[in-house]
Amino acid sequence: MVPALIVCHGRLGEAYLEALAGIYGDVAGIGVLSNSGLSAVALDAAVAARMAELGDTGIVFTDYFGGSCATACLAQLAARPGLHLISGVNLPTLLYYLAHRHELAAAALVRGIIHRGQNAIRELTPPSL
Repeated sequence: MVPALIVCHGRLGEAYLEALAGIYGDVAGIGVLSNSGLSAVALDAAVAARMAELGDTGIVFTDYFGGSCATACLAQLAARPGLHLISGVNLPTLLYYLAHRHELAAAALVRGIIHRGQNAIRELTPPSL
């Protein structure tokens, strides 16, 4: 199984985990870290500790490319070459992760996650009558 960590602003990561548990059930192996109340230095330290817990391979999801969470994770990535960092997390990306985390290697899992997340973003229009 490829472990994962969700690093987001506020309670967004916890909300994702709650939604995933309601939809999918088993969310074991997914950690959550919020930046709430953390200075940049404290966030960097928390991210470093939580990324170390993932071990030699794993996936880190962040909510916003360029935000404090993604920046803190990116700063730690060079020291953890077996980890993958995905920004722009959404519910379809996390559901894909849960469905395939036991069968795919991390690199293949990342490709599938990104594909699923991008394809889930679309404009919906009412059907023509």
